[in-house]
Amino acid sequence: LSTVIAALIANGYHPLPIAPDSKAPSEFRGGKWRPMTGWQKFRHEQPKDFLIKVWSNWPDGNVGIVTGTSATPQYVLVVIDFDTDDYDILQELEAALPYSPVRKKGRRGHSSFYLAPVGTKGFRTPIVELLTDTRQTVIPPSIHPDTGKPYIWTTAQTLLNTPAKDLPVLTEDDLERFMDTVEALTKKPVKPVEMPFQPVEPGDDKFWRLLNNTAYANLDMWVPDLGLPKCRREGNGHYKAVAWWRPSSTGRDLNQRSPNLSIAPNLGARDFGTGDRYTAINLVMQALSVDLDDAVRWLGTRVNLIQEVKFNVPPIRMEGENGGENRGENSPENSAPAEEPVKSSMEDAEIIKEKEESSEEAAEEGPAENSEEYAPEPPKAAPQTEVMLREFPKHLLNPQGLVGDVMDWIVGGARRPSRLLALGAALTIVGTLMGAGVRGPTRSGSHLYIVGLAPSGAGKDHPLQAIGKLLKASTCGYLVGPSEFMSMSSIINYLQRQALSVCAMDEFGAFLRKLNSKNSSTHEQGISKILRSIWGISFGDYMTPEWAGRASVEIQRPAMSIYGVSTAEEYFESLQSADIRNGFLNRFLVFSTNIKPAEVEPQHAGDVPQDLALKIVHAFNAAMALDPAQKDLPLNAPRILKDMVWNGGRPVYQDMVRKVEEISQDKHMEPFFARTAEIAVRIASIVAWGCGRMEVIREDMEWGRDVALWSAQNMAASAIDYMAENEHQKMYNRIIRMVENAASGGLTRRDLLQRLRGAVKAKELEDMLKMALESGDIEQKKSMSRKGGHPLVIYKRSKKGA
Repeated sequence: LSTVIAALIANGYHPLPIAPDSKAPSEFRGGKWRPMTGWQKFRHEQPKDFLIKVWSNWPDGNVGIVTGTSATPQYVLVVIDFDTDDYDILQELEAALPYSPVRKKGRRGHSSFYLAPVGTKGFRTPIVELLTDTRQTVIPPSIHPDTGKPYIWTTAQTLLNTPAKDLPVLTEDDLERFMDTVEALTKKPVKPVEMPFQPVEPGDDKFWRLLNNTAYANLDMWVPDLGLPKCRREGNGHYKAVAWWRPSSTGRDLNQRSPNLSIAPNLGARDFGTGDRYTAINLVMQALSVDLDDAVRWLGTRVNLIQEVKFNVPPIRMEGENGGENRGENSPENSAPAEEPVKSSMEDAEIIKEKEESSEEAAEEGPAENSEEYAPEPPKAAPQTEVMLREFPKHLLNPQGLVGDVMDWIVGGARRPSRLLALGAALTIVGTLMGAGVRGPTRSGSHLYIVGLAPSGAGKDHPLQAIGKLLKASTCGYLVGPSEFMSMSSIINYLQRQALSVCAMDEFGAFLRKLNSKNSSTHEQGISKILRSIWGISFGDYMTPEWAGRASVEIQRPAMSIYGVSTAEEYFESLQSADIRNGFLNRFLVFSTNIKPAEVEPQHAGDVPQDLALKIVHAFNAAMALDPAQKDLPLNAPRILKDMVWNGGRPVYQDMVRKVEEISQDKHMEPFFARTAEIAVRIASIVAWGCGRMEVIREDMEWGRDVALWSAQNMAASAIDYMAENEHQKMYNRIIRMVENAASGGLTRRDLLQRLRGAVKAKELEDMLKMALESGDIEQKKSMSRKGGHPLVIYKRSKKGA
């Protein structure tokens, strides 16, 4: 491998290592060949000497070269891959091209090497493919994965003895003639493959330039969410981190590497370990292992240049277009209010008439004497929280040990302190610290999915930020995972790099809504499946799905925790009935509250005290400490785990299992309680470990039981009330909740229209109110004014629901 790579580099090519029995760029890590992320950077540069030395030690590797690389200032390397053995078709295709003296053969057809003008776009058809634009091709003496035989050169000249600049050139006329021939043979137009994102020149008014400039001017809005190892903000506003996607030049483990990646507002991103520079979009692609569309969407939504979460980039109107100024039309400064739903003239008249009637009635001085039928229009109360949830018992908010210490620190630094939200963060932190080496008494893991639900402005963001602060201050920052996953492949990529982690995820309801959207891609929908699968794996291994271009891999002992926050309405409305049936919902511990804490002055500025940081480090080190017997085993042997035992907690657990089985006899309730006992054991074990015990005592299990049962009961009631099969049912449920949660005076139709803010048309609202009255979900009361006219209709909560 090293000899071939050296010859290729000497002749001006850009080689890559390829895994045995594969065609994909790969790297040998952890004793296994794994997909190489970020290999596209080698289009712009040849691999450095230190990388070549590393690659030369990898066993049995194939070798490939990157296409689209520069051979001269005017031309780039391209490969024409003839993917057919049909003699007549090959003759006709080759007749349209100049002869190439460099060819190689794999299983079928052959590949010819050329130069083409800079900017030439590739294409793909069933019979032939033009490879350029950061593609790659496998070359001899690699072994073909399908035939098990080596690729061969069919010409005397090869890439090993022919400099790139000496390859024959395809002119624009040659390319046009060739494409015409391909179209004639395939009976279809040739569609060029769009080039991946390339850095644009200063002054370019494309959306990419606007997005990059905006991103680098607002680093705090997106860089922390990349989840880069050892990421920290410097006093000058710059960020430092580790570029995990490339191997260490000194062979160090990830947690020992220096933060050589610098991200600065004016200088951009630069890896001082290799000299590589990145635009903001390129950096997102590398850090999150996503493609261009996902990177643009992820970055654009964070810097508020994309208002809707879509794959396609919305058009941005630049300076000079229709009087626009120096910012995009969709930027926050220029964002226009959303258009009201189109109404017919009949509906407009109906709304105007209702407003006039309500205005007349509101002007009345008071009721007629001795009139029991008349009631004035209820006073306009302040908008209320639509989702009303049972409050968490206060006596459960004071767990002992490290969990309680973490909660106290989080609450002490909050302007709107919530012990319930702090509990969710604390459990996921301590559960992650023990997650790689300690099993509970039922041999379960300690990773959790927790979601905190609270009204807007209730201080949900503070516990999220606290997770990263605590772990980073305790030298465990690499355990902090991404704040969002864009696709199924991105979560798999991350788990391959870091199997143990805790992800702090804001706007979790919006994240779930994206997964369940009818417009979501299969890779987005697949995130739910991955999360379901790895939740149930306690110290087992997970085999990833296999795609056409990506082999299945084994992820050892995944233990990823999630702490997400959302409003209750957004969370439950984002879910579907399928999430109940497939068990996705019952994997979550849901901490919900209606309370918006009063604002107070924080007790500390957010600095982590040394004693708390040491407790966190000691808890993690104790979990990771090797068993003495481990030293006699091979280096790649699985870690010997530490097993917690029962000490008074078993009877509580057994009684709980029986209670859950009784509840589950109701098939409507069973899906919500199916995993309650396991969740209870996990959180009881976390509290016990935080107290320095390897035993789960009765008090631990009683606390875990009460917390898990409260969550399941509240979740079941809320899901039944708020989840819907379709948009019509969702809006119906929303209207019922508005009426039920209104003040005792009730709501008029005008009130409902105002609160819904155009989300439903007047006629649709009328039909839903009629349906709700007929079903008994609400009641109405009509009252007449002293002057007569139309009666005022007030909708109130039905007596059956009171």
